[in-house]
Amino acid sequence: MAYNSRDSYPRPDFVHGNHRWTPLNEGWSILFDDEDVGLKEAWHINGVPDKVSVTSVTDASGAEALAQKLAAFPELKERGFQAPKSQSREHVKKPINVPFVFQTPASGVFDKDAHEVLWYERKVVDPRGKSEIEAGDRVLARFGAVDYDVTIWASGYPVGQHRGGHVPFDIDITDALTKAWQATGKGELNLVLRIRDSPHDLSQPRGKQYWAPQPESIFYTPSSGIWQPVWLEVVPSTRIGDSSSGTVLRSTKISEGLLEARVAVLGRRAGHGYSVEIEGSLHGLSVASKKEGLPGDKDYVSVNLGLSLNDEQKSKAPQSLAEVAPFDNAECWRGNVALWSPDHPTLYDLAIRLYDSEGALVDEVKTYTGFRHLDWNRGDRTFRLNGKPLFQALTLDQGYWPETGLTPPSPESLKIDIELTKKMGFNGCRKHQKVEDPVFLYWADKLGFLVWGEMANAYEFNEDYAERFSQEWLEAVKRDINHPSIVTWTPVNGMC
Repeated sequence: MAYNSRDSYPRPDFVHGNHRWTPLNEGWSILFDDEDVGLKEAWHINGVPDKVSVTSVTDASGAEALAQKLAAFPELKERGFQAPKSQSREHVKKPINVPFVFQTPASGVFDKDAHEVLWYERKVVDPRGKSEIEAGDRVLARFGAVDYDVTIWASGYPVGQHRGGHVPFDIDITDALTKAWQATGKGELNLVLRIRDSPHDLSQPRGKQYWAPQPESIFYTPSSGIWQPVWLEVVPSTRIGDSSSGTVLRSTKISEGLLEARVAVLGRRAGHGYSVEIEGSLHGLSVASKKEGLPGDKDYVSVNLGLSLNDEQKSKAPQSLAEVAPFDNAECWRGNVALWSPDHPTLYDLAIRLYDSEGALVDEVKTYTGFRHLDWNRGDRTFRLNGKPLFQALTLDQGYWPETGLTPPSPESLKIDIELTKKMGFNGCRKHQKVEDPVFLYWADKLGFLVWGEMANAYEFNEDYAERFSQEWLEAVKRDINHPSIVTWTPVNGMC
């Protein structure tokens, strides 16, 4: 099963106008490394072999000891950790349909056994043209999510690592490409990933995933490895950072119509001046713009932009705006400020532009914001959106699919999921024990769907879990902080 994303940029909520991207969901292979010999045998340098022989000895008493920790689920004791005391077999490198994990039918592998160490491999080619190389543009390998702990090499050159199975990360492979050009005259790399996803570590954040191979009780099929899209992106060396890098778009002051923006700039050069401009529009009608210089001592700039329409702009507003947000409807407007709500999810389009000291455009981002204000602290136990009581008719959405596990069958599936849920009379969901694909939140913003954002928890609480959780939860909140559809954060299961 192929993940149809060739024409669907994985982050539609934050699109760089001058960046070129190439999907990397095809052409991957996977090899299980059950005895963890890959590093010793230098697979990351020499390439992943076609096969590996395995002779394992499993300590059944250790498995039983782990099962006994599951005091809350005694029916799981001694189930899911059982394995033969010894077995010999051979693992063969196989093609895998990324971003589906090997435990799912859609991956083309569909292996239901436990494999703690996985090796992925794929060839990549420098997507830059000559002018982009001469301009110093960088090449990022971008990963939506990889579960759980990954180290990455490019033709034996270490390029990065990341821990946390539910959040995105970028790996800059430009220097490795430069070495390849110099050594071979070709911009081609062998990208190798070593991924560790423990089936035994109960303090690893995993949400509804079961730690044993087969799902049991209230726990579901585990998801190991790449489970969200992968792509290459050509970016300028100095560029606008997304929310994970610190860009925040706050639109909660609905009476004033004030956008409070903090725009992060990555790769700024010392001794060079930059400025950032934000332009806001509604249905093609330009409302306001403002430019601020990037301070010399900071990698971000604050821009406060008023987006309340004046009377002339209102009179020139396109008919499409009046149709979705009638001017005489108090639920759609606060004065001359268009509001976001489930029934009227009006969004302001934003263009964020980065200029150099000579006024030349360096980078541009197309994104959006929705003005909405949340209020729940008046003492009457009532949740209010934009000053009015709102009953949240939510589903508990665990985000599992029959053939694809945690990964949706396609980006379009996420839109359809929201549309069907709204047709059934619900206005939102608690995304349970899962940090959902950003495309889901994009459509929640566009279609008017309330979301409770949530982090996947671990079964066992200890110092390791606290440290792991704190790191990944912060990354999840930063990724999703600018979505107007998110109205609640649920860090710990059972707190709601």
